[in-house]
Amino acid sequence: MNLFQLAGNWREFKNVFDESDRPDELKDTLESIESSIEAKGRNIYAFIKELEAEKEAVKKLEETYYNRKKTLDNKINWLKQHAQAAMEIHGIDKIKTDIGTMSIQNNPGSVEITDADAIPAEYVTVIPAQYQPDKKRIAEAIKDGREVAGARLVVTRRLQLR
Repeated sequence: MNLFQLAGNWREFKNVFDESDRPDELKDTLESIESSIEAKGRNIYAFIKELEAEKEAVKKLEETYYNRKKTLDNKINWLKQHAQAAMEIHGIDKIKTDIGTMSIQNNPGSVEITDADAIPAEYVTVIPAQYQPDKKRIAEAIKDGREVAGARLVVTRRLQLR
């Protein structure tokens, strides 16, 4: 199989990869690409790097859109506060326009706790203490040769790309 055909197969794999969420389908397509293990390894490596670059680009876009959303939220809140203050100064509760109505309304009442110890027991919810294993300290203890009941150190393997 020549390089052009291999490249075509890898493009086909990328299309299947982008459109599929079934690992068995991806595995079958990957196994059908005829090339040496080194060539497959090189192509998989390049494909992973391409996906990582795309992931980083998406992350940057997320940050950009998050910051833009935050800026818009701040502007909207400022405009609402400005409009409410102006309406209250002038004693206006409602402004009707051809595109909508702005009005000032009371919010539902909210409870402010002034002395938590004075509240009767029937109005108090008891939340039990939470216990969560400290995995970092457990790992350090096991690495130091100490036995920790109910825990063990598991070593797994991963593919490293450099």
